[in-house]
Amino acid sequence: MTRNILTDTWDDLNVVSGPRGLFTYGYNAFSSVYHTAFGMALAALLNVIPVSMIVIGFLNMEQCAVEPYLPKWLIWMGALLLVKYAVDTTLRIYKVCCAKEAPLSDIHHFGPLDWIFSGFITMCFLLGSYWLYGTFGRAQFTMSEYTDYCDILTYGSVFVIILLIYVILFALCCVFCVCCGVMCWKTKVDRERYQMANMVQAAVSSL
Repeated sequence: MTRNILTDTWDDLNVVSGPRGLFTYGYNAFSSVYHTAFGMALAALLNVIPVSMIVIGFLNMEQCAVEPYLPKWLIWMGALLLVKYAVDTTLRIYKVCCAKEAPLSDIHHFGPLDWIFSGFITMCFLLGSYWLYGTFGRAQFTMSEYTDYCDILTYGSVFVIILLIYVILFALCCVFCVCCGVMCWKTKVDRERYQMANMVQAAVSSL
């Protein structure tokens, strides 16, 4: 019988303990889905987003006087995402072909490269937020001869991407809080059941 890796990964939620364990479980579950053929094909398809960011940034490099770093931010963030995808894919192929790792291994370690890329992407995201919201409300998109002008496609792309990241982070925080609440409730229920079982066993033993 073939072992269902994804089912095993989701079943592991029953034995998760603590926020650290929840983070590890979430990372392994996401990695298990990501490393399926469908997940990798979807990730490859989504590369159109960072490619579009780079193209828009290059085409409008000199078209955002209100904040010249916004087009550059599109290029930097798009390049980081593409490089991370290329490195992840290369390492995955190497592990499967050369290190003989199972294509759907249910354990995925958060390695040094993951931390490095996560750090760079986080810094880039924070810088983009600073540059974007520093111009919010004072940028105009029609008169290119003025110093408060910015190309609307460039500005809109940065705004949508950063807003989407904030929405995703907020959703993840909500899910994490709900899962922590469920875990605390489950721990309390298990403790009460254990105490009740001990009381019943003690009562039976005294008869």
